[in-house]
Amino acid sequence: MLIIYIVLIFYVSLVFAALYGWQKKSRSGGATEIFRPTISIIVALRNEKKIIPTLIKSLNNIDYQHHLMEILLVDDHSTDDTFAKLQEFTHNNMLYTILQCPPEVVGKKQALAWAVAQTKNDYILFTDADCQVPPTWISAYVEHIAQHSSAHFFFGLVTHSAEKNVLQKWFTLDFLSLVAMQGGLANVHKAFSCNAANMCISRQFAHNQYETNSAYSSGDDVFLLHKAKQIDKKAVVFVGATQAMVTTAAPKTIRQFITQRIRWASKTGGYRDWWSVAVALLVYATNLCVLSTAIFSLLTTHYEPLIVAFGVKTFVDVLFFACILPTFQKQKLLPQVVVFQAFYVLYIVLIPIFALCFPQSWKGRKIT
Repeated sequence: MLIIYIVLIFYVSLVFAALYGWQKKSRSGGATEIFRPTISIIVALRNEKKIIPTLIKSLNNIDYQHHLMEILLVDDHSTDDTFAKLQEFTHNNMLYTILQCPPEVVGKKQALAWAVAQTKNDYILFTDADCQVPPTWISAYVEHIAQHSSAHFFFGLVTHSAEKNVLQKWFTLDFLSLVAMQGGLANVHKAFSCNAANMCISRQFAHNQYETNSAYSSGDDVFLLHKAKQIDKKAVVFVGATQAMVTTAAPKTIRQFITQRIRWASKTGGYRDWWSVAVALLVYATNLCVLSTAIFSLLTTHYEPLIVAFGVKTFVDVLFFACILPTFQKQKLLPQVVVFQAFYVLYIVLIPIFALCFPQSWKGRKIT
């Protein structure tokens, strides 16, 4: 029980640190009239022909001055009609540059790095092909950049679009808890992770310090964040304004969810940032404690360890969600949190095992 108490104390401390940071999140009221940096937007795509119309419509609605921005869409060796569709939907639009990766540039990380090397604007914004950005996306970032002129790495909110069933509600709770934890801890200079669907780097960082770990399929975002932290932990800024919040669809099936999470988890073996490793281990240890006490209680009919572990974690998590869900306008999901706990505990503990025993692929490529 002593070990369980210690783990729970550290977990509660972590959640309250994130909540403290979350309450400090900044809000944007629009960019200043004086500061107008040039912006490049980069999106890497592979076999995304079905969602190109939605992506282009979203990017077309951005309200930033067109002469100060460019949009680079990079086709990563698609095996469908992605490249042709990109050309079709951006025809005669001077905002867009459509690129095809050369043979030696393979994978999202390499595609992004190759595109970054070709940009000359002041800041580079990234999102994913399956996302939609708000019209105020760039303007909100520009205001934060103006307030943090010495920072080199920015990342913002990401949420799911409307959930259609209970599973998707649980997927969203899991996703938003991660996004809020990332933002809250970043606001107390304890950044550990971010999401590539909504991030920005300076040209100085891009051209002099851009470095990611090509040994892993995922992590183009997190490894860049870790590199920025090496320069200065205060160089990483969380953009908490809803005006910069990006929207993506929740996984449709449990298989899609597991594959996505395996891809995300695969990069942790490459972490060299001790704080990121500590956060990952603490979250895993906490959920392992809950699962272990559940098994112990079933075998021995002694329920005190389970009541303590599950009760403390659930109480803290409910408080956490009650504070963060209004930002995402997802308050309706709060009643799901208690039931969600059982799903969350199982998947957190089992995902690393799935990753080892059942290798997955993503867009026709093996996850490493």
